[in-house]
Amino acid sequence: MLNTSIIRHIQSTAILRRSLITSRILQNATSAAAEPKPKPKPEPEPEAKKATPIESSCKPGTPLNLKIFKKGDEPVAKEDSEYPEWLWTMIDPKNNLDNIKNENFLRWRRIKLQKENNKTIRNNNFLSKI
Repeated sequence: MLNTSIIRHIQSTAILRRSLITSRILQNATSAAAEPKPKPKPEPEPEAKKATPIESSCKPGTPLNLKIFKKGDEPVAKEDSEYPEWLWTMIDPKNNLDNIKNENFLRWRRIKLQKENNKTIRNNNFLSKI
């Protein structure tokens, strides 16, 4: 069993730590409010964004090691022009999520909730190992 003095010490250090953190937050807030913030310099407007062509990561004719059937040949990479145009839009996940949000809001919300739940589960699993 823990000694009551140890418990009091632990509780008092936790209270002290919390009060120090709170005082630092308040100090930062008051000092930030007292200091006038310099106005950011207006950035020059970027020229028309140049669309960089997306290239595949492997050369045409490279075996892809994706053979899942016993029969048949090993899949081989093709020329970039042989792939459909929509395939290259799938590379940018943020852009893909924006498109899903515009097309089907409920699906987008479900994806967001799944990501949040997975993150919470990972955090809880990590904390349980400590």
